[in-house]
Amino acid sequence: MYNNNSNIPSLDLSKYDRLITLGCSFTRYRWATWADLLAKDMPEAEFHNLGKCGAGNSYIQTMLSQAKRKMSLTSKDLVVICWSTFFREDKWLKGQWSTPGNVFGRTDVFSEEYFEKHVDVQGMYMRDCAIIDTVTQSLKQEQFDSIGLVGLGLGGQGYYAGFSDEETHSVQNMYTDLDVITPCLWSYNDKHWPVHYTYTSTHDGSEFEDYHPSSPVYRDWLVHIGFPMGEASRQYADFSDDIMKQTTLQEVFDDPQWPWDQDGDSWTI
Repeated sequence: MYNNNSNIPSLDLSKYDRLITLGCSFTRYRWATWADLLAKDMPEAEFHNLGKCGAGNSYIQTMLSQAKRKMSLTSKDLVVICWSTFFREDKWLKGQWSTPGNVFGRTDVFSEEYFEKHVDVQGMYMRDCAIIDTVTQSLKQEQFDSIGLVGLGLGGQGYYAGFSDEETHSVQNMYTDLDVITPCLWSYNDKHWPVHYTYTSTHDGSEFEDYHPSSPVYRDWLVHIGFPMGEASRQYADFSDDIMKQTTLQEVFDDPQWPWDQDGDSWTI
């Protein structure tokens, strides 16, 4: 069953044997995300977080396909996707995923020639809308339960990439009825990404301001949508937030003892 806003409040999280989550860094990151918090309120379920930093929707579509084939999903499984932003290029290269994130923010990866030959705003918008639409329609035919969250809605993609949404109005109008959960994370966060944490690199002294939502914000978003969140996730969100407020050096995230693995082990072929 594919769940929408109206039936999320009636979800019985205790009935599932496995929770599978997919997305970008909003799903798997340096601290507890919405996925980790949802898992805390499903203590009897196996948790498989297939999120990956920098991932786009092509990656998510591919990983969902592999999950269906590898895990033999049933009505005892809950699959939750948080769709990523649209202007990303996911590649399988030399035995591993390359997910550098928003192409417009990675001039260190994508050359000027690449932009001229391969990047078209409207084309990337069409691609990702089609991916979300196609996957959503297929999920409605599956026996396992699923939910489609959105980090950034159709109208906010231009803001994130640094251009006017007028360039994609025709595509937006075609896909206004995409069946995903609202509000998107960006809209819930007052249509901006406030800086929650700041840390410094010991290598060069540079300061990094991190716009990813804090764990309490993620949990509040899930509650606002209607998820039946419990005390375990609230305590875990506070635990994560307390740790991050005490974190000042970027290098701690490389420590094997750090509580959250932002990279993880995405399945390989």
